[in-house]
Amino acid sequence: MSRIGKKPIDIPSGVEVKLEGNVITVKGSKGTESVEFRDEVKVSVADNKIIVETNSDDRKAGALHGLFRTLIANAVKGV
Repeated sequence: MSRIGKKPIDIPSGVEVKLEGNVITVKGSKGTESVEFRDEVKVSVADNKIIVETNSDDRKAGALHGLFRTLIANAVKGV
């Protein structure tokens, strides 16, 4: 499991997050970003935090866990 993927992503004030299926959309004052993630990864939003988890202990799932957590964090930071 990815060490980076375990860290929750804080949602700053003024940023709106929508989760629809396998797409997370982040909207802020600088624009809108969408990240489509794979089925090996589960994303949830709770208490102004985005949590990324894996569905299995497979090595590939662990790599995707860290990758998609980073892509979502970059989208939040960019908007």
